[in-house]
Amino acid sequence: MTTTTTTIRKSYGNRKLFSCPEDYPIRSPKQKSGSVNNLLKKSGEDVNKLIKYIDDNIVGKSNAFLGPFGRRKAVFCDYAASGRSLQFIEEYILREILPTYGNTHFTTSISSLQTTLFR
Repeated sequence: MTTTTTTIRKSYGNRKLFSCPEDYPIRSPKQKSGSVNNLLKKSGEDVNKLIKYIDDNIVGKSNAFLGPFGRRKAVFCDYAASGRSLQFIEEYILREILPTYGNTHFTTSISSLQTTLFR
């Protein structure tokens, strides 16, 4: 299968305000994202490190509550509707998104335009 893609400019520390469409990969509808496939191809040690990193970053993982039977660890069981927050994602949102977050109903200010482009 031939893959046609354009170069993606990656920027982790300083994201661009706006990127033209030619900066994004062009994929055929049959072509799937490679991220899951790439993860499965990695060594078991790499996958275990990733799982541990995610597990270590769960917000409120060690929370306990005081009930009629004493202090107990809270067990979160409702992953169907929403999962637990992850510290590294919350830090990214705090650092990169919230400083420029604005109303998405208008595109008359830079913050509203940026928030619309986050979609």
